[in-house]
Amino acid sequence: MRLHPTFWRSWRRAVGQGVLLLLVAVPPAVLTAWLHPRSPAWPSAASQPGEVTLAELRRAQGADAYENVLWVDARQAGAFAAGHIPGAINLNEDDWEGLLPGFVERWDGMQSVVVYCDSSLCDASRAVAARLKRELAIGADAPGSPAVLTLKGGWDAWLAR
Repeated sequence: MRLHPTFWRSWRRAVGQGVLLLLVAVPPAVLTAWLHPRSPAWPSAASQPGEVTLAELRRAQGADAYENVLWVDARQAGAFAAGHIPGAINLNEDDWEGLLPGFVERWDGMQSVVVYCDSSLCDASRAVAARLKRELAIGADAPGSPAVLTLKGGWDAWLAR
């Protein structure tokens, strides 16, 4: 059975229009994702400055490393309520003023702070860590100052431990 020549013309036209549509739509979408200020961080195998893995934390602070830090969950209240690292407190930018007093009450001034969110694609932990450093002057480079770190891999890394 042989297909009609108009079928092939229509097929070529449809494929050509599909390719043209991709060429017109994809570059602006990629540019928007790259430049947008609230876009998620691109995953990276290398650790970012101020980022720590669970293994690095345990090596640096010993067997009870997880209890020696103040865990800060930067996710929304619903995600926090569904599950979080034992002893963690919730602090996110959307309810900063409401949640900050709970952080100040729990932090003893000498503990290192480890902030986490959902995964490596989530940027909320970096935003909360930066705001803690800026507004409360935590994590100064002076010797003996407590650190403010973000957990590489976030909640997903904790669940996979």
